Amino acid sequence: LMFKFAPKNIDPQRDKIQKFLTHIGADEISHSGRKLNIHLLSTYDMLKAQGHSDTVCAAGGLHSIFGTNIFQRETVSADHRDIVAKIFSEEVVQLVELFRDIKRPSTLEQALKNNVLTVETNDGATKELTQSQLNNLCAIEAANLSDQGSLKNWPLISKFKR
Repeated sequence: LMFKFAPKNIDPQRDKIQKFLTHIGADEISHSGRKLNIHLLSTYDMLKAQGHSDTVCAAGGLHSIFGTNIFQRETVSADHRDIVAKIFSEEVVQLVELFRDIKRPSTLEQALKNNVLTVETNDGATKELTQSQLNNLCAIEAANLSDQGSLKNWPLISKFKR
């Protein structure tokens, strides 16, 4: 079996994410039949190929480091959010935190269906998103679910896969 690796510095942001994921041990954590770092980098690659902003791509590449409602393992403690924000950006961390805090993918699908910006959080409360946040979260979710082969179950979110 032969693996091809992109030369360094072709995508410095991807290199930074890959290095960070190795540093936090994501290459040793199982996730949907593979290692977590592979899933996160695949999500990043999909978003990048679809032409999303660096912020959305980075958030996609880190989307479950704080855990999610489904993948509950916290690879990076929320106490270290400021370090992650310093490495990537505050905007990236905010998207990753939203991805952790909302009852996804169902609440994203519902918001799209009802044409609202209100989503349900994991603790049963609600949160108002901006249109940009909703679109960005749906793009990340579409890439996330697509990488795991379950995007077909979410017809409205699937429209965010470019």
